[in-house]
Amino acid sequence: MNYGGTEGSDLNRPELCYIVGYGNPQRRDDGLGQYVVAGLERKFMNREGLRFLVRHQLDPDLVEELREAESVVLVDATMDSLEEGWRWTRVASQLERLPVLSHTLEPGFLVGLLGLLYGREPTTWLLAIQGDDFKLGEGLSPRAEERAHQVIAELAKFVSKED
Repeated sequence: MNYGGTEGSDLNRPELCYIVGYGNPQRRDDGLGQYVVAGLERKFMNREGLRFLVRHQLDPDLVEELREAESVVLVDATMDSLEEGWRWTRVASQLERLPVLSHTLEPGFLVGLLGLLYGREPTTWLLAIQGDDFKLGEGLSPRAEERAHQVIAELAKFVSKED
């Protein structure tokens, strides 16, 4: 599998994996995370050991839902230009920098809170997908939708434990 930008080979799906798509679908490509997770959930709706969550943002309530996760994949849009159109990045605990707003968290702070509150930090990845249009409106831009389908296929391999 192609995990561009990852370090190590610990991307084997463990027993309880949460896949969380987040973003704002009313800002066009910012809805990529939700779009990908909804597409993946349709394929693997009844797969044991998989949980799918869709959010507008990473909020503190999510910590409670993820408390038993062994692995977490966060799927989000990015304005960054990515060589392959998407990138896997391992998320490390980062409690040093407090969130500016109390209702939204950075991925590293989310992982840190899991460790602080529950004494365990699941292996966590951020899967960023390049978006092109973040203006008000609904629906993905054509290139972003194409990337979303590539990522759905990539995540399908991941959750199926295929090589």
